[in-house]
Amino acid sequence: MDDFFETRVAGTVADVQSALEARLKAHKLGTLHVHDVRATLEAKGVRFDTPLAIMDICNPDYAKRVLEATRNRIAPLLPCSIALWQEGTEVVVRLVRPSALARFFAATPELDSIAAEVEAGVLVAIAELGQTPDKPADA
Repeated sequence: MDDFFETRVAGTVADVQSALEARLKAHKLGTLHVHDVRATLEAKGVRFDTPLAIMDICNPDYAKRVLEATRNRIAPLLPCSIALWQEGTEVVVRLVRPSALARFFAATPELDSIAAEVEAGVLVAIAELGQTPDKPADA
């Protein structure tokens, strides 16, 4: 299995982001922050033409469990992030699978089940957007 999940959804970054936030909330995953990368770069004087958002998502119960299980060592990998960028009339939705992140902590086997639960919820929320079939993601 690829460490990344990537798919495409018809629409604009803003529309897909809004719909995804609602779907994630329905699966008990909240959006902590959305980084508008293009706006941030342009505010710094760097031209960037592609609409690109990075959504930081989290569930506080899962976060507490993984932080306790790893004695906070997983903290630099939190929160989970989902990148959305425009390619023509579609939005690419890409994330590192939580199951891939759990492999950094092989000595903490309880992370596998937590990562699987989080990953399942995120992937169902994305599927509910009506995406096109998953394409192989390059690493």
